[in-house]
Amino acid sequence: MEAIYAQLQRLPSVAAYAIGLMVSKLIGLVMQPLLTRWLPPETFGEYATLVTLANLVSLLMLVGMVDSLYRFANDPKYDTAQIYRSAWSLTVLTSVLTALPFLLWPHWVAAWLPGDISTFSVRCLIVSLMLGTHSALQLAKLRIDDQALRFMNIQLIFALAQGGFMMLLTPNMGVEGLMLAGVLAQAIQWVLLHRQWPTFTGRNASMLLRYGIGIAVSGTVGFVAFGAERFVLAGSIGTADLAVYAIAMQWAMAATLLLDPFNLWWFPQRFRHLHSAIGKQYVARISMFGCQCATWVAAVLITLGCPFLLLWLPESYRLASEILPWLAWLLFIKYMSTQLNIGCYYQQNSDIAMVISTVSAGLALLLMWLLIPRFGLGGAIGAGLLVQGCRLILFLAVSQRLLPLCYPSGPLGKQLVGLTVITLLQWTQGQADEFARYTVPFTIAVIAAMSYQLWSEGQQLRQETNRHD
Repeated sequence: MEAIYAQLQRLPSVAAYAIGLMVSKLIGLVMQPLLTRWLPPETFGEYATLVTLANLVSLLMLVGMVDSLYRFANDPKYDTAQIYRSAWSLTVLTSVLTALPFLLWPHWVAAWLPGDISTFSVRCLIVSLMLGTHSALQLAKLRIDDQALRFMNIQLIFALAQGGFMMLLTPNMGVEGLMLAGVLAQAIQWVLLHRQWPTFTGRNASMLLRYGIGIAVSGTVGFVAFGAERFVLAGSIGTADLAVYAIAMQWAMAATLLLDPFNLWWFPQRFRHLHSAIGKQYVARISMFGCQCATWVAAVLITLGCPFLLLWLPESYRLASEILPWLAWLLFIKYMSTQLNIGCYYQQNSDIAMVISTVSAGLALLLMWLLIPRFGLGGAIGAGLLVQGCRLILFLAVSQRLLPLCYPSGPLGKQLVGLTVITLLQWTQGQADEFARYTVPFTIAVIAAMSYQLWSEGQQLRQETNRHD
């Protein structure tokens, strides 16, 4: 009875996390039909350039403190509240120091970026990021404390505020309106999360920084492997093609939100089960199940996303539908490396992850330089697939050497066969009209088979999770 009660207690939390995350992160997709009509591809590409810059700067501002918080807050050797206060203090310090140069000299940044970007947009972006990084630690603390309902409510308010400000400001102000909407929404979220100001402290700072800096550097060089191609695209072939790439990637990234409830539950817990042989086996099975879920999500994204984008977007953005299947594969491979890298992160520092990310970044720079100027969007996608594949192999090989885990590969293999078939069916539907009428029922059958196999595996793992809880 206690196990059943614990399971019932978890279900509302997972649902609350899912609702909060999906609403807050999908607001951009809901607004996409309006934005693509308010902004021509060239201007939307400038907005995508600013978003890419935001991804890089946020890594520097957070300096890996969210991951450090997850790593040490559940460690019985440390006081959770003390770890949180130290991580928050370091985040505030690093975010302010990172923001100052951008706020003082925004014209240099605007001149460096592709397109015609204003200094006002740069300043708004940096203020929004600074507020967002402060809130990220508070949101992580809510997840650790399992305050799922408060997490959901704050994310819902943030999403509604951002959507409202975007509709109010973008038609008249363009990209500057989008950036200002982000500042106002982040300010509301910041106030909601900081009703009680945490105490500044430097205790455990050196330990958190040792771990966090490695994460930040790893993330920064990882940005080169997955993100910097947007700068190269905009600089080589223009912001209009970048807009198409960014929209397709936005849908691919949105699909991965279906995996976030699983990540929110599993990532903070996966290290605590590694102290016994049975626990290691459990971690291996759950991690591989996460990969199976990612395979299913990629298949559904290809099946539904490609035809939907043709209806959702104006004619000038329709190329996004054609490149979506390849981006689904790219993100699936990337997600696998986050599930199968446990050995690299189960250390007192993250130096190994940093080295692997650095090697991947070097390969990405080489491939981007060789492929994007010559092949455009196809070169960017091909470079991404090669880089993420090499990154997965490196993480898996090194992790297995440091912490051998027996991953069950059979169920994942079945899901991969299904994903391959779905991709081929989508290509056939677009290339051969005489076969198109057979693809829909065949696609439905493949998705149904993948869903049943995933559900069966999940039922077995749920019983095992009850035993471990």
